[in-house]
Amino acid sequence: MKDWRKRLLGVAKSAGRIYLMLMLAALLGQRYLIYPAPRESVRPVSKGGRHITTRLSDGKQGYAFFTPAQHGNPTLVVFHGNGEQVADGVWLAETMAISGIGSLLVEYPGYGLLAKQSSTETALYDAAEVAIRHLERELSVPREQQVLLGQSLGTGVAVEMAARGHGQRLILLSAYTSMVDLARKRAPLMPVRWLLFDQYDSISKAPRIRCDTLLIHGSLDQIVPLEMGKKLSSQIRGANLWILAGASHNDLWDRGDTDLVARIIDFARGNGRTATQATQ
Repeated sequence: MKDWRKRLLGVAKSAGRIYLMLMLAALLGQRYLIYPAPRESVRPVSKGGRHITTRLSDGKQGYAFFTPAQHGNPTLVVFHGNGEQVADGVWLAETMAISGIGSLLVEYPGYGLLAKQSSTETALYDAAEVAIRHLERELSVPREQQVLLGQSLGTGVAVEMAARGHGQRLILLSAYTSMVDLARKRAPLMPVRWLLFDQYDSISKAPRIRCDTLLIHGSLDQIVPLEMGKKLSSQIRGANLWILAGASHNDLWDRGDTDLVARIIDFARGNGRTATQATQ
């Protein structure tokens, strides 16, 4: 009987040590998981676009890529997804420019041409707000002509900016409720709320959003489940949810093709094409 108890106690101690090691690994390595920036930094090139440098709150350099709108058209303020950088959004800027819509592609600290900086939730918010202020004060694009667009990781940044009162409209592609909710799906036994430094708690900020909002989500998204998009949409007053049937997390633009672009253009202009039904 004593031997059995000793073995059981030994197993429990081993399991406890493994659990603590896993928590320590999650604590120390979480930002490598949350912010998987591209290995190679690429300088964006696009006819009609220009490079914008700013000064962040910590004195470091901020960066964005600006394409001006034609007279009377809005400007998209774009917050890209993970594993991307500003250069990956040049095609979107060029596509919008054909329709006269401008764009400001905002880079995050730790990504692209800012790869030597550190990525944190606070740093991303600061870079976003500094870029928006520059858009207003130096580039003469008022709030009434700004449309915030965030994809995946960028939806957390876009939601924070909208909650602060920026932007006339808000577009969210593959939006999550919070990083805590995402982490719980991958590690249900971990006390993730206490472990995560950067939580991007969009669901708690959603009721503060007062601008027109369109959420776009793939029905087969396995990284950010559709239920998160539905839940976030339900907490934003008057929000529209457009579900792309058969689309997953990384192929929204491919599945939506020109129709997705057309809907974003219409919404940015305030034309109201924001159907809630699934699209084949």
